[in-house]
Formats: sequence, C-alpha cells, structure tokens
Amino acid sequence: MLKGRRIVFVLGNLELGGAERQALILARYLSEHEQAIVEVWGFNKSGPVAELCEQHGLRSRVIPYPFTEAGLAG
Repeated sequence: MLKGRRIVFVLGNLELGGAERQALILARYLSEHEQAIVEVWGFNKSGPVAELCEQHGLRSRVIPYPFTEAGLAG
C-alpha cells in the first residue's frame, strides 16, 4: 500500500528522546514492512538518531534553521 511512497519525519533535532524513539520505530516499520522510502530530518545538528538511522538503512538529514534556500535543496 505504501510501497515507493516517500515519507519524511521532521523532528526538532536528532537527539534521542521518547518522541524520537517512537518516530524511529514507526520509520523502521514503514521502511521494512511497507517498503516506503523513509527519511528522518532534524534541525541544526546531528545526533544519536542519525546514527540509528544509518544502522537501519534509513536516510537522515540535518536542516539548518532558520531556513535557507540552500538548506532545503537536494
């Protein structure tokens, strides 16, 4: 049903707390069981969430805030 659909989780940062852990659980499920294309984004700096994404084959990205045109491209 979600195969090939792109889903982006946008988190306040890529530090690991309860909300981030739950988002990762859902992201992994959607990627592994629903074959969705999942990315996890966080603002301003990397953290443990990025490392966990890498371990599970999920893409992560740090987005600068306040937004810049270059930060949202590609």
